[in-house]
Amino acid sequence: MPSARAFDIRRACSDDARSMALVHLETWKSAYAGIVDEQTLREMSLEESEQRQRRFLGDERYLSFVATVNGQDDVVGFATGGPIRKAVAGYDGELFALHVHPRYQGRGIGTGLMVRFARSMDERGFARMMAWAFSENPARVFYEKREGVFLTESAITVRDQNLRVTSYGWEIPDFLEGPHAKGCS
Repeated sequence: MPSARAFDIRRACSDDARSMALVHLETWKSAYAGIVDEQTLREMSLEESEQRQRRFLGDERYLSFVATVNGQDDVVGFATGGPIRKAVAGYDGELFALHVHPRYQGRGIGTGLMVRFARSMDERGFARMMAWAFSENPARVFYEKREGVFLTESAITVRDQNLRVTSYGWEIPDFLEGPHAKGCS
């Protein structure tokens, strides 16, 4: 079991796409069991997820970061985002995905990824960022604990299933000055 702070965060590269896809699948199957239809989770494809990661990694509008532990190359978490995809008044940036492998959750990796992402968005001139989470997902408290302000709820369709999502927002400078950002480099 890795120690609490023995992780590194770096900019993702195309070689990370498959590892990011593996983390994506594992986190969805763990976090969204009982929320997303079981068949949908079972049918999720590593190849499709890897292609999605490659699209983000190959587009300079988007930022992706990965977390590794104990000096190893194995990706245990990632964050991806960029310009907002669905307009939410006053917000210009969006954290599209923040996933940490279930075995490595609760060690500060998610916070570290989020802070690194926010710093890069700030450097690119973004002022406010937001993120969506399944409304039924109890782990959305992660965003609330990081002072995410409730913005709105909406509906999405995942395959044939209608699901509710909740959005949270942050003023990027305020987020970077908050207590959760202390000690994250």
